[in-house]
Amino acid sequence: MSKITIRKAVVEDAELILRFVYKLAKEEKAEHEVETSKEQLAKTLFGKDSTSHVIICEAEGVPIGHAVYFFNYSTWQGKNGLYIEDLYILGSTLILLANYFVFFLFFLFFFSQSSCSLIKSW
Repeated sequence: MSKITIRKAVVEDAELILRFVYKLAKEEKAEHEVETSKEQLAKTLFGKDSTSHVIICEAEGVPIGHAVYFFNYSTWQGKNGLYIEDLYILGSTLILLANYFVFFLFFLFFFSQSSCSLIKSW
């Protein structure tokens, strides 16, 4: 089995993230709806005012996916939350393993912080 690594994305990953965004959109037959650019992703995901976060999943050092997330708050529950906007892994035999692994890491991180909720837009 390949070594799976999860790392925090850096601004130099903007082009990689854009490729993943297009691949996800293509799989969902919505490629025509992608309006962003590498420059826009770099500015909005990594700029000083960004409230979003990105992690990159790698297998043997090769990027195979990403997750974009941000923190939110539920007034109804009175809890902090974590919203996962994208969770994309390239099509391969690692899809299931990597998706669950990334999701499990979010789960461990988030629920170790406090009582909170988790939302995914899939």
